[in-house]
Parts: sequence; structure tokens; C-alpha cells
Amino acid sequence: MRIRSEWTLLPILALLALPLSAQSVDPPDPVDLTDAMALASAWLDAEQDFKNIPVLTAAVVRDQDVIWSGAFGHADVEGGVEAAPETRFHIASISKTFAAVAVMTLVDAGKLRLDDHVSDVVPWFHPPALDGDQAPITIRNLLTHSSGLNRELIAPIWSDVSTTPDGVEMQAELTAPSPLYPSRTLFQYSNLAFLLIGEIVAEVSGMPYVDYLEQAVLDPLGLEATTASYPESLYGTRHAIRYGTMTRTQEFPRLGYTKSENMASMGGLSSNVLDLARYASWQLRLHEKNATAEVLRPSTLRDMHRVHFTDRDWEVTWGLGFNIAKGPADQALVSHGGHFPGHKSQLLIDPESRMAYVVMAGTSSANPGAYAQAVMKLVNKAKAVPEDAENRLSRARLAEYTGRFEFVGGMGEARISAWEGRLAILELPNDDPAGTMQIYEHVEGDTFRRVRSDGDYGETLSYERDESGRVTGASYFSYEMVRAGS
Repeated sequence: MRIRSEWTLLPILALLALPLSAQSVDPPDPVDLTDAMALASAWLDAEQDFKNIPVLTAAVVRDQDVIWSGAFGHADVEGGVEAAPETRFHIASISKTFAAVAVMTLVDAGKLRLDDHVSDVVPWFHPPALDGDQAPITIRNLLTHSSGLNRELIAPIWSDVSTTPDGVEMQAELTAPSPLYPSRTLFQYSNLAFLLIGEIVAEVSGMPYVDYLEQAVLDPLGLEATTASYPESLYGTRHAIRYGTMTRTQEFPRLGYTKSENMASMGGLSSNVLDLARYASWQLRLHEKNATAEVLRPSTLRDMHRVHFTDRDWEVTWGLGFNIAKGPADQALVSHGGHFPGHKSQLLIDPESRMAYVVMAGTSSANPGAYAQAVMKLVNKAKAVPEDAENRLSRARLAEYTGRFEFVGGMGEARISAWEGRLAILELPNDDPAGTMQIYEHVEGDTFRRVRSDGDYGETLSYERDESGRVTGASYFSYEMVRAGS
């Protein structure tokens, strides 16, 4: 597959033409991530090929910069349309985070309170009661999936999303199902709850939900690629084709164009990795010490990023519209995934390190959440080699040793990449690049040696050259490799 990969350090603020006063006060972590991004790109390229994913796009944000973006595969496989970072996908439930932001703008404006009873805001909302005493459902309960409402509508919309009810039908759907649980007792992920958030926004703002979202959130943030609808002419060109789950015959069913604006608040938006990168960067701005109001008050956004509900298993923790989980350094990771038939996506934000990761895939068989986590681990590992470490070589010197290598004897392949003055070997395919990569430092000539996790040394890695002096192969232990590409 051909790759579209862009190494950019263009400030997102410049792209949005925002005033200088909105820029970050504190500089981002200065660690050089060039090698980490190169390895992430090579690894995602391999994942797309080995797992035959029709299309995969990704972006990595550091504070206000998109430091890397890439696209692998095709927006339309049959049509041969190559993907780009600008390629759009249905972002599914990541749409819920936008609905949460929209309703919180009304809270900021004093038109709503988080603990308002939904039935007081939307007069027609009176779901059948469960037996016994139970707390009223509040806006906070909807945002934290603790309302007790069912996950889905009665209508089987996922077999045909164009059948999503609207208007009076929607109100009937939101009222008819009895809650699964009493409010505020258990976590129950609920699409119904976020359809109701859309209705609340429309009721309070006096505007259709999509119109208010565009006016209050999307337009101010310059998110031009994020929409609730798009023309069919873009499907397979600027908007990726949806491919269903791989069948037993290793095929991906091609799914058709569909409209999803009726479910905009729960999962109907489309976007691309660059727009979600801007969205993430806006959230990182509001975490700055001296941040000023921008769509939301900084304190409001920060409140959305803290835990408001913990399930009784003490494992599921939820903020206001966002999943909040403990990261590897005990920091709070803010995230949301999305799955629309044929498209999957992941937004992962680490406010403490001022990093964010966005991944989109064009099939239900892919796992963007795992890819975002894996790239984050590569970034976190980029600080592993001390700057004063001995035997470091320049990237220019290491370039002759790096590339794609195939093991002799049909034993697979490996990616050898530069890693902070040393070499990193990653056998492919691989589900944990940061955890399994092996680091080798230069000894002399064309010989390197493995650096163990305890700092001691292991086996040597030796390279071979042809008559012209070009590196053609390598070996370690008794394994031989031949160079197969850059």
C-alpha cells in the first residue's frame, strides 16, 4: 500500500487564526519525538498491511502542534482512491463529546444546571418508572451514563441508520422504554441518553441541535471538516467508504452511503484526524494555567475532564461526556471511542503531558483504541535514552542501517529504525511496539549490540554490504535478514 504521511510542525493556532493571547503559556515538553513518530508511522503501515485494513489514518498532537499525521490504504479500495489525513470518517460516539460541550455552553450561560431534572427541562420526558423510590434523572446523569436508561432505541437503527427516528418519533422513543436501572446506581452506556442531550440543547437554545452545535462549537473552533451531514458525491473520495467486519472468507463487506444527522448528538458526526487534532488542542489550551474562555470557561472544560461517576466495580470512571481513566503514570487520560458500522475511531488526550492521539479506521474489524494507546506508549518511551549516553550516532549515519528487513527462511520481517542515536528492532506484525522493541547501540564499524533493560549488554547485530558498499542484510543470534525496503 502507498502511504500518505505528513511531518508537520504547523501551529494549530495559526491554522485557526486565533489571537496570540490564546496560545500556551508554558512550552510543551521539549523531548525530540522524531524517532518515535517515524517508528509509529512504520508500525501503523505494517498493521494496515498485515491486517488488511482498508484505510487507517492518524494524528499526534503536542500542545498546539500536529507533530505527525499519516494515512495508510485507500478511502475507496475498489476505486483506488488513496487516503490522506484529510479523509473524513463517521466518528460515531466521539460525537457525544461534542454534544457534551454544546450542553455545557448552556450551563456556562446560566440557562441550565447540571443537576436540573431532565423532566423539568424537557416537559414531555416522563419515562415509565421502576418500582420503588428512585432519584430523578438529571443532566449530569445523562452525561455520565448513570441515568439508568437503556443503551439503545427500540428501533433497530444499526441495521439501517437512515431509519433513525426524528421529531415526534424521537420523543416517543426517548419516553417509551423503561429504564434498566434506577438513576445514579449503575453505569449503563446509553445512546438514548445522548439523543436526549440533543433534545435538551434544542429545547433550551430554541434552535435545532445541529444548528446550535455549528454556531456555538464547530464554527468558533474552526472545525470545517466536522459535520452532521455530507453529500453522497463525497462518499469514496473525501469521505472514506465504510467496510464491515471481515468475513470468514477474509473479505470486508462494502457498505453504502447513509445519512446520520438524526443521531448527531449520539453518534452522527463525520470528521477527520486533523479536525479532531484541533479539537484536542483546544482542550489542551483550556488546561493552561492562564487560559481564557473559548467556547467554554476553562474551569468548565477541566470539570468535564474529572471523574463525576464511578461504577460499583470501581473500574469504570466517567467525566461529563468523556471517559476518564488512570494512565501509566497515574495521570488522568481523557478519551472517547466511536463505532459506526464500517468506521471506528479513537480520541485520546493526556492533559498532563500535553499530548493527544487520534486514530480512524475504515472497517469495523480495526481497533483504533489499541493503536492510539500503542503510539502513546512509543511517545512515553522516547525519553528512555539519556542524552549523554555513549556510542550515539546521528540520524544521517543511522539511516544506512534502517528500513524493512525480511528474515531468511520465511520467518517474517522486522523494522529497524533510528532511536535516539541508537537502533530499534521491531519484529512485525506486533501488537506492542513499545514493549517489544529491542535497542542496539553502536560498537564499531557495522556492528551494534543490544542494550538490555537492566543496562547490561546482549547479543550483537552485524550488517552486510554489497560490492557498492550498500547495506543489504543483517544478522543477530543465528537469524539472517535481507533488506527489503526503506
